[in-house]
Amino acid sequence: MEKNIKKANLAGFCYGVKRAIDLTTKIKQDNPEMNVFTFGELIHNNQVIENLENLGIKVIHDISEITEPEKSICVIRTHGATPQDINKIKEQGCKILDATCVDVKKVQEKAKSLIEEGYKLIIIGKDNHPEVIGIKAHAEENSEEKAL
Repeated sequence: MEKNIKKANLAGFCYGVKRAIDLTTKIKQDNPEMNVFTFGELIHNNQVIENLENLGIKVIHDISEITEPEKSICVIRTHGATPQDINKIKEQGCKILDATCVDVKKVQEKAKSLIEEGYKLIIIGKDNHPEVIGIKAHAEENSEEKAL
């Protein structure tokens, strides 16, 4: 019996992930003398993380892990980060490359604007997922109630 194998027309990473990978690898290529970190895993893909590490791009999970901030670039992962973490990274003197997915940024901005307009916001998702943490933190920036 003959089998046909068909490849999907749209296989691979979404545009937000592709953009983040391209930005991160380019920033390291253009700045080989700089320490390049990603704040959390850039994406949920172990092979990509390993490839980035092979290029000298390290994953950090805490801002205190940034060594030599004046010689470092910190890439914000596709899931985004909290405004507080971004400010702490800046305060360290580290350059930032924001690789947050454009669609995630839109959700962060929408959450923030809904709170500004007086709406109650309910976020459905895993409470410990970086994207949900970031959305909540962007909304809380303008909320009188810190528990959403």
